Amino acid sequence: MPRYLLYLGNCWNFYQRAYGAMVNSMTSNQLERTELSNARSIGSLGANVITTTIAPLIIFDAMDNPIAGKFIPLALFLSLFTLVCLYLTHTLCQERIVVSITKEKTEKQKIDYLKVIKSFAKNRPMIAVVVAYIVAKFFLQTTSLTNQYVFMSYYHDTGKLAAIGLGTLLPMVLAMVLLKPMVKLFSKKHLITWPFIIASALYMVLAFFPVSATAWIVIQLIASFFTSFFSLLVWSLIADAVDYQAYLSGARNDGTVYATITFVVFFISSLSTSLIAVLLDMVGYDASLGAAQAANVSNNIKTLAGVLPAVGCILIFICFSLIYNISDEKMKEISAYVNQQSEKLEESIELNQ
Repeated sequence: MPRYLLYLGNCWNFYQRAYGAMVNSMTSNQLERTELSNARSIGSLGANVITTTIAPLIIFDAMDNPIAGKFIPLALFLSLFTLVCLYLTHTLCQERIVVSITKEKTEKQKIDYLKVIKSFAKNRPMIAVVVAYIVAKFFLQTTSLTNQYVFMSYYHDTGKLAAIGLGTLLPMVLAMVLLKPMVKLFSKKHLITWPFIIASALYMVLAFFPVSATAWIVIQLIASFFTSFFSLLVWSLIADAVDYQAYLSGARNDGTVYATITFVVFFISSLSTSLIAVLLDMVGYDASLGAAQAANVSNNIKTLAGVLPAVGCILIFICFSLIYNISDEKMKEISAYVNQQSEKLEESIELNQ
């Protein structure tokens, strides 16, 4: 298993490195970055809806027990679909910010990676966004996994998992529609900070109050609306943090910075599935019993599925309220300054050619 995760992580890092840096080569405009981050989330939502809606219908039998032999064929199909999407990304996307690179400049340019890492420690927006991103992967994005156990062992109705998959479209689409006016009204920082308090309270209701399967779905979808703004803006925030990194270090190393972010996020968040397995074991879950868990174990699983995202929401709130120290207005000034310096560098390169 560790070797499998290492191979998978390396493959994932190869395309995430360029994919993450691509936003900086497409635009330097703050509003356009928000729109790009929004568009990326739309694609992610589409993939998530497919897997959370169709997959449960394939991998569970009529008794709500998982069918082991269907996992690998489904994974292979989704891998081929990923290749098609990557090809379309390469073909359809256009780089609008192009820096001329000469042979002499390439030979002289040496990236001091240690200096880049040290400057990370001073980049509070970067720390806040990366930590929040990792927390989201650990505590929020695992809800689709914990839902499987809740509906299998507590509600004994895995058929409703498809409803959750389709239902996630509603809060995300609503958040997409409201994103631009909400950003203008409240600013990106406030929009990704305070809604997490509301979401945390809703998840606590799921954890500690008896609710029906339908109520569970409705409350979870409402909570996901308040967390959707972070999902829609995360790559815009990372792009801003990369600009701030250039502002601190005096050098643009976007590829290196994105590769570092991807590396750190992957190696930490790759433990999320293992964390769920450990937590399920701690609450008494017995995989050999399938859907026929003891009553107290089923209750513990339900509580776990509510507490986990509630804690995650609080942690993300702390990241953006206490660590993230740059306002939207200040970030615009920094981005404008960094872009101005990049233009001067570009002009000097053209003059020396």
